[in-house]
Amino acid sequence: MRRNRAIEFASLEVLVTLAEARSFSEAAKRLRITQSAVSQAIKQLEESTQSTLVIRRSKPLSLTQSGERLLSYAHTVFEQTNAVVNELATTNIGQINQLNIGMIDSFADSLALPVVAGIKQHVKRVSLRTGISSSLSEAFQSRTLDVLISADTLADETRIQRLKLIRDPFVVITPASHRRLRLSKLATSLPFIHYSPESTIGGQTDIIARRLNIKLDTQYEFDSTQSVIRFVQQQHGWAILSAMCLVRYADLLDNVAVLNLEEGKHAREISLIARSKEWRELPSTIASISKIAFDDSLKTKLKKIRPWLVQQAYVI
Repeated sequence: MRRNRAIEFASLEVLVTLAEARSFSEAAKRLRITQSAVSQAIKQLEESTQSTLVIRRSKPLSLTQSGERLLSYAHTVFEQTNAVVNELATTNIGQINQLNIGMIDSFADSLALPVVAGIKQHVKRVSLRTGISSSLSEAFQSRTLDVLISADTLADETRIQRLKLIRDPFVVITPASHRRLRLSKLATSLPFIHYSPESTIGGQTDIIARRLNIKLDTQYEFDSTQSVIRFVQQQHGWAILSAMCLVRYADLLDNVAVLNLEEGKHAREISLIARSKEWRELPSTIASISKIAFDDSLKTKLKKIRPWLVQQAYVI
């Protein structure tokens, strides 16, 4: 009796996730299935292809030459399938049926409403997820999200489209009573309030400190911008945040000094990320909507916080 050698779509999804995660446990976490289910899917693929696909003894895990060939095939299958589905939906109802989009909190807090409203003209249903960069990146890699707006460019990922949106400068916030201190003196006078290391801002803060040759006396660590600002307001320490983080909580800046950090030399870039060829012109359309929304609504808010911010924060 001839063995069925059909390859299941779901198993290809497991292979793609495993190749990105580089471990069975991490792939299971991203897919929200058990590790044994991941192992079983890979075993089924190996039986169907009569090939060894994964070098299990390597750390981090890697694919064999056959595994890499099947991975390339899987990417092509996903791209072509999604492209066809989106094209058919657009042809039949004049709109893409659904788009799952992720936005980092600092972008979503100020721009989600106008951006989603603009997208709605092109998509029948929009599902929005917000959060910190790391969790959103995982959701994009596991295909839970179709489009991602983030400061994490997923530099190691191939076959994706990256569209730069906004330059977001870093600033220093400190109790107003310490506004005249030099940064080196500030670092020794007050504890540092650190943003979560899991976030892009948290990681970039450490890089900035090293560039400035400043040792951070970190005594507090939060994943909430509101908490960071409130602790500065209560004179518990100082912090480094991006300008866009401040917009949502501008009402908390009483008794808080927002200081220019080396004339905007240090900044992050917020980009739109989508899988190549799957969404045709939609990513470019969303990028244009996002840039217009920034110019129309955010620049005025930034100027109210500090006039010089509009010279440092802009669309790119």
